[in-house]
Amino acid sequence: MDIKNKIKILIIIPFAILFSCSNGLEKKITKNWKVYKMEKTINGYNPMNIDINSKMSYNFLPENKVQMITQMGNKMRGTWYIEDSVISIYVKEEKKQFDIIELADDKLTLVSGEFKFFLEK
Repeated sequence: MDIKNKIKILIIIPFAILFSCSNGLEKKITKNWKVYKMEKTINGYNPMNIDINSKMSYNFLPENKVQMITQMGNKMRGTWYIEDSVISIYVKEEKKQFDIIELADDKLTLVSGEFKFFLEK
């Protein structure tokens, strides 16, 4: 095998692994998630529970579509993308990013700025 083919293989394999990992995350996240708890971190240390709207949810649909019910009860639609362990949601030309802290079949924990969201299927 010549050096060009070795370089191609070294480039292609990491991209294939990255794509398969992101694809696996997308499949796990593609569901309707209900927010059951929300915390706000104060001074970087003290988490404080926040009263939430009982209908607050994130419905991550196939083909990167999302339907949400916000804390204020507004229904919104947009798109979502995942890269590494960060979900980006785009609604009305605004982008919001969430770090995935925990992901299981029926549990999802996200952090955005000083807010932590606990979701369940």
